[in-house]
Amino acid sequence: ILARPFHSSTCPTTISEDLRQDCHPEPGATETSCISRGCRWCETSASNVPFCFYDSVEDPSCPNNVPVQKRIDCHPQLGASKEACEAKGCIWCSTKVSNAPWCSFPEDGLYGYSLSGPLQKTAKGW
Repeated sequence: ILARPFHSSTCPTTISEDLRQDCHPEPGATETSCISRGCRWCETSASNVPFCFYDSVEDPSCPNNVPVQKRIDCHPQLGASKEACEAKGCIWCSTKVSNAPWCSFPEDGLYGYSLSGPLQKTAKGW
């Protein structure tokens, strides 16, 4: 595999390569599929750095240790707030990533969901 070197002029992002969170972890990522997810595409010659990544990093003071792309919404109903979220035993953590939940189950919590098959694109998302 021949990777093209990273050029900051062709990749306008402030997110350093070591902080990039993979937005297309399944095989077959392309620039088109990446951008259609609302993510940033920047090729790099560095190993283990995703080409397709979320164009946001979380606030370091956020208590959520669950990466934004793996969050499971703990308060899908209208009216979510920090207080309502924490009353459910969940973690409130704002994000600039569109459609990512601000209220999510803790990674080591008793509740949530698990993926039992491959991701599938639907009319409402993945």
